[in-house]
Amino acid sequence: MFTLDRREFLKTTALTGVGVVTARNGWALDKLEPVSDALNQDYPYRDWEDLYRKEWTWDHVGHAALGGRYLPNRKVGDILPEAGGFTVMTDGGKVQGDRVVLAAGLGNARLAPKLGLSVPVVPQRGQVLVTQRAAPKLAHPTVYVRQTGEGSFLLGDSHEDVGFDEGTTPEAMTFIARRALDFFPFLAELPVVRVWGALRVMTPDGFPVYDHSREHPGAFSAACHSGVTLAAAHAERLAGFVAEGALPAEFQGFSAGRFDVQEAA
Repeated sequence: MFTLDRREFLKTTALTGVGVVTARNGWALDKLEPVSDALNQDYPYRDWEDLYRKEWTWDHVGHAALGGRYLPNRKVGDILPEAGGFTVMTDGGKVQGDRVVLAAGLGNARLAPKLGLSVPVVPQRGQVLVTQRAAPKLAHPTVYVRQTGEGSFLLGDSHEDVGFDEGTTPEAMTFIARRALDFFPFLAELPVVRVWGALRVMTPDGFPVYDHSREHPGAFSAACHSGVTLAAAHAERLAGFVAEGALPAEFQGFSAGRFDVQEAA
């Protein structure tokens, strides 16, 4: 019988085809040798960027093609289980359906109890530095440094437990910049043009939570970091189970029930 655990799920479905290289993990740095120094040279194709570039198209065009509606910027105030389905109360009106999937990131912690679920997620801040555009240098993304198709370098990241504060700090930015220079000294020639902070959606063990409600069949929860990295798993496997109405036994390891254990004395 096929079995599935959290680590295998991440390894086989979420990280397939994603390359990460750092100076610390023993990969040869010659994989990061310059592609070209010519400013008029075309940038090499970076398929890892397509997930971000096409997100707008998927949200706006893909849903419509399948008969769906994309309703952004609507804050959910309540979710009401009803006979045969659910009513989601938003500040832009009601939305009804026979299935509901909680995929609200950090908002899942507030919404999940309304459906007999638990999603114990907390925010973790990460900061990113962006440099001026430059000629193509890195053909592959790394954990801490990557170059976009437009030429900017993204330098990261930090891991800070500061609640819902999305700000930036000189201390974290200094640490990020120094680490990037340790790996790639040529970055010292590029000015930083902007910085930002954002919040990760973190579970207690760092693994995703995928669950369905026993109290209100048809209600599901999905929480993870990163939703982009795990998009293939969500689209290819999770979506099918939601359509069927329940998650299989093999997904039990992803249930939030794994956190309902008493601490050892």
